[in-house]
Amino acid sequence: MQLILKNISALRIKRKETIIDMAENLKMSVVRLSAIENGKIEMPDDFLEKLFTTYDFTLKEKADFVTKRLKITDKDLQRYMHESRGVI
Repeated sequence: MQLILKNISALRIKRKETIIDMAENLKMSVVRLSAIENGKIEMPDDFLEKLFTTYDFTLKEKADFVTKRLKITDKDLQRYMHESRGVI
């Protein structure tokens, strides 16, 4: 489960989205998404499917998301910080 939670954050960084952006895309509150991402509340049963549908994941991307850690490069992080103005 920790891997999936880390991958949610990594996905946002790779897509250069703030938590506000992702929450809007998933049609949920920022507080709820943050609590899920930080493991403070249990992930709803339909959360991953909603994430995969919203972001058009392929079957391989779905499998990788739950089994492998998404890699974030320094370049990804720099672009994210520049474009999001540091709003994580």
